[in-house]
Amino acid sequence: MAEPLELQWPLEAHPRQDPALAFRIKESERVLAPLKDAEWRSDSINAAVKILEEATIPGFDQQKPDLDSVAEVLGRVVPESAKSSDVAVNQVLVDSVIGEAVGWLLVREPNRDSWTLATGLWSHFPGMLAALGVVLKDAYENDTEFRADFDDLANAVFDQAATGGSTEAAPSKSDLGQLADRWRAAPNLREVWSGLHWMRHEFGPSEARILAHIYLKLNAPVLAGLLDRFDNPYQIWDILTGWANLGLDRNFSSWAAMLRWAEPAFGEDGSWTGRTLEPLLLQIAEEALKQARLPRATPEDLVKERGLEFDNLTKGIAEIIGQKSEGGPLALRWGAQLFRYSSQGTDAEPYPRDLRDAATPLWRMLEALGRSDAAAAWNDIAIPDAVPEDALCLLAAKTVAADERRSQLPDMKPLLDCCPDGPESFLGFDAIGKRMETMPFLTQNTRPDALRFRVFALLFFQGNPVDLYRKLWKRTLTLRELAEHWHSGEQNDGRTDAQRVLAMILAIGMNLLDLYADVRSASTGAFPRSTEEFGLLFKAVYDSLREVQAIEVFHQPFWSILFTHLLVRRVIYEKPQIGDLVLEAPLSPTAQPMLSEMLADIAGLKLPFFQALENLLRNGVSADRIAMELKSRGVDLATWIDAAKLLNAIDERRPYRIETLQSIL
Repeated sequence: MAEPLELQWPLEAHPRQDPALAFRIKESERVLAPLKDAEWRSDSINAAVKILEEATIPGFDQQKPDLDSVAEVLGRVVPESAKSSDVAVNQVLVDSVIGEAVGWLLVREPNRDSWTLATGLWSHFPGMLAALGVVLKDAYENDTEFRADFDDLANAVFDQAATGGSTEAAPSKSDLGQLADRWRAAPNLREVWSGLHWMRHEFGPSEARILAHIYLKLNAPVLAGLLDRFDNPYQIWDILTGWANLGLDRNFSSWAAMLRWAEPAFGEDGSWTGRTLEPLLLQIAEEALKQARLPRATPEDLVKERGLEFDNLTKGIAEIIGQKSEGGPLALRWGAQLFRYSSQGTDAEPYPRDLRDAATPLWRMLEALGRSDAAAAWNDIAIPDAVPEDALCLLAAKTVAADERRSQLPDMKPLLDCCPDGPESFLGFDAIGKRMETMPFLTQNTRPDALRFRVFALLFFQGNPVDLYRKLWKRTLTLRELAEHWHSGEQNDGRTDAQRVLAMILAIGMNLLDLYADVRSASTGAFPRSTEEFGLLFKAVYDSLREVQAIEVFHQPFWSILFTHLLVRRVIYEKPQIGDLVLEAPLSPTAQPMLSEMLADIAGLKLPFFQALENLLRNGVSADRIAMELKSRGVDLATWIDAAKLLNAIDERRPYRIETLQSIL
């Protein structure tokens, strides 16, 4: 396990076996081991330096040397007696010698001509970068004059690259230039958070890319400043992850150094400054953190060990962010992204904890951010330039932080505001933004008690939960009208999106019931509860669901699933204890709606009715109890089962499962 002061990425601490890579590294070490003490080494390097110096004499502005000819001559500086019959081995040997020679050339002449010659030779000697870096690092650390001269050279190279000069140098790089121009015309932070989807391929080496690879080892703070000069994320992303990438996803200390020195991407109020290096570095962190996921068959003891190690890492990342100026806004903006990505389709109860689950790494990173000092002032950060689809994700991140810190919950106003005041603020092209606010919270292909809805239920414990839920439901009046009269408008004007928002709010209501029943929550456990209030809350959620079921036709499968969830909860929350959960205020069996009323509401030759009965049996409700409840409402189950048998005999799909229901008769 990594020590606190030696934090590592998951794959850095526990690299996966790569036999081919291990063989190449071992073979390279074997070839280079005797090079240091070889008698011919000094003469070969001096000869190579002389060739390089002669090549730079004319000056690139006057007469460019033929790099192919220079490379051909350089390839002969290693004596034949030192070579073997293995071509690949010889290439490693020659590349190392040339790399060292190029390094000494730059130490003696740290100018533009020498650097351009060095980068031009890379395609001929692709293995020279390691030796080149060693020579430059030694000189950079020990020679202040060289350090200043080389920094000046780096400034010149990156200035040219940042102004587009390098992207126009060759047709193969024109696509990168076009992407940069696209960004300059319409900067979009969402594009950065989404991983720059326009980047379809890697671009080849350039002066800036090679220099960045070297500078990461020479001076990470200077490199961060050099990268911040780019006015678009595409060139930065290409340098970070493209050819000879910096390996920040495999070296935590290098990533941390870059993040510490990157200029703030967000202001005190959370608004975007236009810089993109910080968000890009956080994108790299996300990918590195995902590698903590363990195979499903991993033993429990190893899962626990890696979990403790991972929590240590996320705490360290949160502290690094918190130490930055404007670290709070940066952590909040990232927290919103982490919530969006980790909560999609997550139905874990109560929160993702097991590293064998895909959502766990990013969720635990979000929790670490929430516990950190960087989250202390999140409730006061408004994010004035947040795009609509981030509004509720930001609220969710603030809520998670309040839950983790046991502090004041954020204002639930953004949740209320996602409901339109009138049709004109929800329909048509001009209202796309309002409809986009709830887009990350689709209820399709997920359970109603999924994590993305559960978090918002915490917000109702900063007042009377019943009153707050009724207030929210009252705000849905426009949505309910649109859902009911969907056919009276223009096609694709947004009317059918109303059911999506209603589904989200109903799912939040159901999760509110769960949190009301569960007093184990550290942030809501001390909230006063009563059986009477629980009954009122259950009825408020149930009545809102029944209203939507009656008026909205397109989302009926989800309404049925939600109804079944409420039906089961109506029974199990009557018990004073469920497993190790002790209910402080169980539902009264006589509270409205009673179980018999709920069953009567859906009784008939309908799949939801039969599925509801199956779910009651599966959750431990006795057949006698179900039979009694049905009888009290005059529901003749035998008649419906006979009708289902008849339909099963006609329909080859056999839609009705009635075998388990026979016990109720």
